[in-house]
Order: sequence, then C-alpha cells, then structure tokens
Amino acid sequence: MSLLRMGVLLALLAGAAGCATTRESGPPGTPAARRDLNVITVEEVRSVGARNALEAVERLRPLWLRTRPGRTASLAGLILVYMDGVRLGGAEALRTLPAEGIASMRFLDAAAAKAQLSNTGSAAFDGAIVISSSRGQP
Repeated sequence: MSLLRMGVLLALLAGAAGCATTRESGPPGTPAARRDLNVITVEEVRSVGARNALEAVERLRPLWLRTRPGRTASLAGLILVYMDGVRLGGAEALRTLPAEGIASMRFLDAAAAKAQLSNTGSAAFDGAIVISSSRGQP
C-alpha cells in the first residue's frame, strides 16, 4: 500500500473515531443529559407559553392525560392532581392552576401514586400529577 493511501486511510479512521466520541451535551467523559419524561420543569412550562397547568401538560406531556384502553376518557377523575401535598381533584383541576405558579410537575403511575400519596381513595385511577408550586420553594 502506498504511503499516500495509508495516510488517507489513517486520516479517515481518525475522523471516524472522533465522530464516535462526540456527545450531544455535557463535558467529555460524561453521559449526555436526558430529559425525564415524568417531570416537567419550570423552564419547560415557561418555554411553551402556557396559561395554566393543563395547557402545559397538553403541550409538553400529553400522554400524562391518557386513559387505559376501554375506559371512558374524562378529565374528571382518572388522573388525580396534587399540589404541595394537597389533593385538588381530577385533571380538570389543572385548568385552575396558573402556569406562573408552577415550580415543577411530576407524573406518577397508579401504583406509585397509591404507594407515595395520601388520600388517593379506593376508586380506580390511571395516575397522578404532583405539582410543586413556586410558593413552596425558598
């Protein structure tokens, strides 16, 4: 193999190796940052220009509002809503919460909600949206 061909081959291999180690974000040697699909941050809420919590969820994580197959879709009670530890009701309660008062929102599936939250009751539900307000933040 000629020196020219060998040089071109080495240059191509070096370029390919450099591309393989490029990361989307974060310093070298650390994993790329990943978005938690069970959390909505205050920055995300601000970025979509939502007026209330329901609009924010609909725009950012619409799957949080889905119901299990075979169940009637209703915002009334299949998704529970808690704010700063207090149960507010079903997903319809999200409409009453101004977006500017939200510090974060977290989705819990039904099993996690039953284990972690009080006052879930005995009725069947598909999950819970737990909101931390900016009032509850220092």
